[in-house]
Amino acid sequence: MAETVSTPEVAHAIGHHDHAAGSTRRASLIEIGEAILLAFVAVATAWSGYQTARWDSRQAHLYALANTYRAAENRDATLSGQQRIYDTSTFGFWLQSKAQGDTKAAALFERRFRPEYRPAFAAWLQTDPVHNPKAPAGPILMPQYHNAAAERPSGRARRATVRPTRSNRGRRRARPATSTSATPFCSRRSCS
Repeated sequence: MAETVSTPEVAHAIGHHDHAAGSTRRASLIEIGEAILLAFVAVATAWSGYQTARWDSRQAHLYALANTYRAAENRDATLSGQQRIYDTSTFGFWLQSKAQGDTKAAALFERRFRPEYRPAFAAWLQTDPVHNPKAPAGPILMPQYHNAAAERPSGRARRATVRPTRSNRGRRRARPATSTSATPFCSRRSCS
């Protein structure tokens, strides 16, 4: 295992040579080079830590944004489901009133159709569903039926997926710097 050397110990070793041991000028230059290299490693490690913290905060921001999009997507999907239920139940009451011959009640339910539902209902009536066995079972199955709340979630889902992908890409970019900066260095005397 590599031995760690503190900065004061390096400074002491550079400043106070053991002349009795016969240290040479070459050994002194090597020790100074090692000290400079250690200083460079310390700066590189600090820079790596800064970059990691920076990308971590960016990643957290993008995940929060993705969660916001997912929450909006869930709200839209819930609204879409509620609107489909409303369209189906209103149509069911209209159909029941029409079958019983209650034109007043049928007209009331027809007025309560949502504006998005009306074109599909009109197109469904044109298929002559009473006499045409190939007519769709209801207006909701017509190509003219659109539900804006159902079409919104797909765009938000794409944005929610893109955000973490960008975040993870940035995280991978920062990771190599952190994994290579903690390389141990030691002087010749302490490494064996």
